[in-house]
Amino acid sequence: MRGERRETRTERKNAESYLSVLVSRLSSLSTLPKSAKHATIPPMRDPRLAQLASGFGQFQRWRPAGPVGPHHRPLRGRAADHRVIPPRRPGRRPPLCSDGPRRLQEIFYKLAKDEQLAFQSPIRSFVTETIDCSIGIWADENTKALTNCDPAKIAAVAAAGRPNMNRFMERSAEGKLKWAGTQFPCSAAAQDAEMSLEEYEDFVYNAGLLNTPDPVAAWKAVSERQQRLVDYLAGKTDYHVVSPNGTDVRMSLAGKTWINCDGHVNFPDGEVFTGPVPESVNGTICFSFPAVHHGREVNDVKLTFWDGKVIHAEAGKGKEFLLSMLDMDAGSRFFG
Repeated sequence: MRGERRETRTERKNAESYLSVLVSRLSSLSTLPKSAKHATIPPMRDPRLAQLASGFGQFQRWRPAGPVGPHHRPLRGRAADHRVIPPRRPGRRPPLCSDGPRRLQEIFYKLAKDEQLAFQSPIRSFVTETIDCSIGIWADENTKALTNCDPAKIAAVAAAGRPNMNRFMERSAEGKLKWAGTQFPCSAAAQDAEMSLEEYEDFVYNAGLLNTPDPVAAWKAVSERQQRLVDYLAGKTDYHVVSPNGTDVRMSLAGKTWINCDGHVNFPDGEVFTGPVPESVNGTICFSFPAVHHGREVNDVKLTFWDGKVIHAEAGKGKEFLLSMLDMDAGSRFFG
């Protein structure tokens, strides 16, 4: 023990001497201006962030002329320190930024009474009715922050907010409100993906085709390729989906339209989708990937449908929360 203490003191003394000499020599450099001796070196920024801002901005079909509203994920830390949205052009109104601390949500869910859970802020309704577009930058600090909150309370808040969300989607369908969202590489998402932050950054930027010489041209090529699939699927009505993980479900798509998701709304993207005739869905769907919703993780989900209604639900993790979402109101177990 004494030897260890002497060694520690010696190492500390050597380190202090080294730092003293280093500071002395740096201070004596005559080539540096006085202001440089106390300058703060700005953090290095990933150049792919500029590509993300450029590609995300250029590839949208719309440009906000009026108020720009917030989306629903917190933007802070590294994300708040970087410019992801391109700068405003002259004559355009400044954006309204929403950065509600997740900690306040946790406190609210743990302390709120029933009447508070059902309350809908008129400010939120005003924002939904007023904004021209909503831009979401998803950068949670902790995706599991609400794990220990009562799922029934989370369901109650979601149910109370449904009219506002419906109005948001109505204005979007009417062409009066445009929205788009993108993922910002952050530590919480990297942990969920079981990656280091550097690996997750590569994953996100590569998924956004930002590693190509011309990302906008690359996404146009994706759009053209997916449109051929949309054209092939259009007009086909009866579908039977079977997969090795246990999915076996039938549905009708009569009168439905296939959508080409090519990066104009969610970015990155890369899928085609539609919605079935609600009462035509029969069978079982097994989900291979976990989902994190309202700060709760649910995985190994298995849903059984009868005439469009979930009649049985299983989950390897988060079953209580899954059932609380399905029982939120009379329509929660149905498609549509």
